[in-house]
Amino acid sequence: MATHATEIYGHFQISAPAVSQHLKVLLEANVVTMEKQTKQRIYRLNSMAISEVEEWTRRYRLMWSRKFEKLDM
Repeated sequence: MATHATEIYGHFQISAPAVSQHLKVLLEANVVTMEKQTKQRIYRLNSMAISEVEEWTRRYRLMWSRKFEKLDM
């Protein structure tokens, strides 16, 4: 799903420049992609990057669950 930067700004109670900085970080981390269309910037989530984060989170959740289970013994 593609979203214009101005649509993204409307979802947050912080300034547009602050949202822009966050988008820049997400872009550098390859979590989102950006395409310029005329004067607008279109952002899309990078589903591969999101999948990698989900897998990383799953592994660490499993690891910590096992550690906490050992503490309960």
